[in-house]
Amino acid sequence: MRTVNEHVERVLGDAHASAPLEVNLLGSVGCVLAQDVVLDDGDSREVLLTKGMVITARHIALIAAAGLPRVWVHPRPRVVIVTVGDDLGEPGEGDLRPDINGLALTAAANAAGAMSYRVGPLASDDDVVRTSIEDQLV
Repeated sequence: MRTVNEHVERVLGDAHASAPLEVNLLGSVGCVLAQDVVLDDGDSREVLLTKGMVITARHIALIAAAGLPRVWVHPRPRVVIVTVGDDLGEPGEGDLRPDINGLALTAAANAAGAMSYRVGPLASDDDVVRTSIEDQLV
């Protein structure tokens, strides 16, 4: 059995940045800049924001003030947490065990900047799980 650190290294080793997209300013909030935002007037070149920064509201104001309508970003990752178990339910839901892991993982993904969604808890049924996963594919 792998340790937590070994598991994290394996998962991160398989992770790759998503392809950059050119998006409008409001669509870029929370995304990571894929390239420097540069103001170039022909005589001088000034880097306003550097590649790798997470775009916030104040960055939008700066980019807009520079007259730039769009920027290149790496989109926020989309994470879907699917929990399965006939004995799982929402907290406070009868005699079922609360879906602690689903809630914690969804909150952690949100805190890390992902667009996260929680599905479940689902019944331990292959068809239900397959259908739910297929519903989440984009």
